[in-house]
Amino acid sequence: MGAVTGACHAPVAGRQGKVETLKRDVSVWKRKYEKLQEQTKDFMAALKRAPRKVKKFESAMLHEPKSLEMQGFRLF
Repeated sequence: MGAVTGACHAPVAGRQGKVETLKRDVSVWKRKYEKLQEQTKDFMAALKRAPRKVKKFESAMLHEPKSLEMQGFRLF
């Protein structure tokens, strides 16, 4: 009976090792993702602001070109 019990636990033990390996891999990739996220936070914030800034600039350029020139923008 002991041999049967040991044979039944072998696949479980192998899977447990794979689970631990996968947990370590996930931990490594999570740290890499978090580091990348920290390094790019300013860029991502700029991307979020860009559409509003571009729209404001276009609006000012179309409707208030003299105001832009006074702020230092050369239109032509």
